[in-house]
Amino acid sequence: MKIYKITEASDYLGVSINTLKTLANNGKIKSFKTTGEHRRFRQEDLDAYMGVEKEKQEKLTVKEHLEKVRKMHCLVCGRQGEPHHLKPIGMGRNRKREMPEHYTAIPLCRKHHIEIETIGVEQFNLKHRIDVWREAFRIVNGV
Repeated sequence: MKIYKITEASDYLGVSINTLKTLANNGKIKSFKTTGEHRRFRQEDLDAYMGVEKEKQEKLTVKEHLEKVRKMHCLVCGRQGEPHHLKPIGMGRNRKREMPEHYTAIPLCRKHHIEIETIGVEQFNLKHRIDVWREAFRIVNGV
């Protein structure tokens, strides 16, 4: 398995270096130090923290995926989230049908859901220092 430097591990998890250090210091994520006292992380430990199963994950149905997103907290503030589709479904389409747009859903609270609709994805990403497309990818892939 791959060994990550702290900057690489923080990028992999999508958290700041300080947050990652705190998680490691509190024993939430396993790490080790090199002889030069540099912190390193094993990929399996990062994956274990994120709840990734070692076996290949099964593709969820649309209903299961949206239910999973509904149970998650807002990516920005941590409040209870609701699914926000990054790729619009459009009016008049059957939202219960299996379509790829459903797999672009991310959890956002009502406030941030309205905000992303108002200012757009690019400005939202800049304002909140987040990459919502990357987060959607992580949710779909269980990372």
